[in-house]
Amino acid sequence: KIIIAIAAVLSITACDLDLFPSDAVSAGSMKDPANSSVVTDGTYGLFKAILMYEGTVYSANSYVRHFFQMAEFRADNCCLSDMTTDPLCTALRYTDVSTEGNTGYFWWIAYKILLSANSMIDAIPEGQDGVSDHILGENYFIRAIVHLHLMQIYSTPYSLGSDKPGIVLRNSADYSVTKRETVGNCYASIEEDLVKAAALMKGGTRRGNNGYISYAAAMGLLSRVYLYEE
Repeated sequence: KIIIAIAAVLSITACDLDLFPSDAVSAGSMKDPANSSVVTDGTYGLFKAILMYEGTVYSANSYVRHFFQMAEFRADNCCLSDMTTDPLCTALRYTDVSTEGNTGYFWWIAYKILLSANSMIDAIPEGQDGVSDHILGENYFIRAIVHLHLMQIYSTPYSLGSDKPGIVLRNSADYSVTKRETVGNCYASIEEDLVKAAALMKGGTRRGNNGYISYAAAMGLLSRVYLYEE
């Protein structure tokens, strides 16, 4: 009888519970800065997370590691003293192939990050308050820097022609159309996002230490974009 009574009480009180699902949050809940900040922190985490890719978890697979190696090794800013089976060798030797772990994983995780940032940009209302605007600006910055990194790895420099093939831009969470834009259009989109990010964060306060995006970071990256555009 006691067990039945407890079960009856629990069945009644359970109806009043309001819990977020364990793996998703609603777009409406992003109006609360406490929720949008947690989800945005999760997007930050994707830059250094080691995720399962093509059915395997490889300890060297991360956005920051692969981008650093593919960008810096080919620029002669680093050298390798010995042989290794790690795909970093392909970057060092300028022998990248689409099936290699670093080029494939970086492409995959970059667009995963873009989807996360776009979901936040679509969900956070602009002009609600200073805190929400700053978080929204952080997501515009994330979208811009990922697009810029993709351009650095998979496209040609702006100075070689703005009409050259660029990358697939993802400026919304709608992925129904896949189209490769020109270098010029890609840079224009990156610039627009950074100007927007800076405007949203200007006058606001960075949420944490130097690991968090700020107005100064947006202006700094914007200056780099202008440098690349000469």
